[in-house]
Order: sequence, then C-alpha cells, then structure tokens
Amino acid sequence: MVKIPQHGFDRALFDIPVFFKDIDEHFHVEEWEIEIPWCLKKTPNGFEDCEFKLSLLTDSEFRKAYANVYQTIDGSFSLKSSGSVIATLHAFDSTFWEISSNPNFEQYLTEKYGEFHPA
Repeated sequence: MVKIPQHGFDRALFDIPVFFKDIDEHFHVEEWEIEIPWCLKKTPNGFEDCEFKLSLLTDSEFRKAYANVYQTIDGSFSLKSSGSVIATLHAFDSTFWEISSNPNFEQYLTEKYGEFHPA
C-alpha cells in the first residue's frame, strides 16, 4: 500500500481520469467496485442527499459516468478483472490517495506522482 498526494507541486489534480492511462498500461479492468460514503444528486427540486453503499459498474460505464467529474470524489474505487480485485484507490479528504495493488504498480505510481507527506 502506498500513499500519493492528490495535487502535484503545480497544484495539478491527480484524480481518476489522470490515472486511466496508468491503469490501462498495467491492467485489463472489467469492472469497478465503488463505495462512496455520500453524495448529492440533482432532482427537479434541486439537490438531494443520496448514499452509495456499494456500486458495481463495468469499466466503460464507470468511465462514462466519471467523464464529467472535475473534482476528487472521496471514496474507494476497486478495479476488478475476472471477478478479483486487482487494485484499490481510496481517496481521503481530497488530500491523498491510498493505493493497494501489486508492488510494480504501487512503485510506478509513487515514482510518477510522488509520496504523500502530511504537512
């Protein structure tokens, strides 16, 4: 498990869409298992709270759903292939990512994005 920052030195956002290329270079993802503790949904009357306990989306469904998201969503995002979790990206408080996967992928992300060090 490694921790990487959610922002680079130039304040660039390191988020799921940024990781798609890295993920594609290392894995064949079939599904995403998503756990988001809370969210807002748009309704005809404005925004309402909604809760996601656990959602399972195909890779293409997840990418389509995330295509218009321009901020970090705190929660846990597990990449699955052949029914098994191959990596988990957990966003904490819009501050850092905790990533669990194979050692090669963890090292790759740490080298590319740096290690998170609390201020």
